[in-house]
Amino acid sequence: MGTQQIPEILQIARRITDVTREKILDGEIEEGQRLTESFLADMFGVSRSPIREALRMLAHEGFVELLPYRGARVSVIRLKNVHEHYQLKAMLDGYGCYAAAQKLTEEDFATLANNIEESRCYIEEGDFEGMVSANTAFHSLIIESIDNSLLSQYYNSISQNLRRYAELSLGNIDRWGDVIDGHKAIYDALLNKDAVGAFEAANKHAFEAMDRVTHQIGKKNK
Repeated sequence: MGTQQIPEILQIARRITDVTREKILDGEIEEGQRLTESFLADMFGVSRSPIREALRMLAHEGFVELLPYRGARVSVIRLKNVHEHYQLKAMLDGYGCYAAAQKLTEEDFATLANNIEESRCYIEEGDFEGMVSANTAFHSLIIESIDNSLLSQYYNSISQNLRRYAELSLGNIDRWGDVIDGHKAIYDALLNKDAVGAFEAANKHAFEAMDRVTHQIGKKNK
């Protein structure tokens, strides 16, 4: 392979990674499904070189498991992974809220308040996609407000994995009110410049989401 080909292969691999990740998140490619190089090469109309690189990227992100001599498969959601992801989310959200308590602007607070009201509408409409989007936007605004590019990078990475758990966390509409209550507690603490209170509210909110996912996985496995 010529060195001039490497950037092109990496560019193609990143595109394949992005598309495949979205298919996994949307459920179009199911957990546990085999992903052979030949299958993906035919799907994307490319050679196997960028496919191999894309599978390595997806494995690094935790979306696939590489199987020696057997290609790869979409990783199965396991309780250990759920707990690890939410423990990390609790730390990142907690610190993000602690740091944001002194940095959020009036415009930021208006956006957060509007987000909470929109979420109430999504409950009335039973709009799952709207609720997932609003939930992500609420936390992302807080993280972005502290202007820490490395934290944002880690947070965006963990958020990709957490999207796999969205249906388990928010699939029961009866629990959506709990999500909004958690956001309101975070909002109130931030509005009062209560950094410790915001940290505690964000931490509690993340672990409540973990408990919802854990409960749903337990029901699936019965």
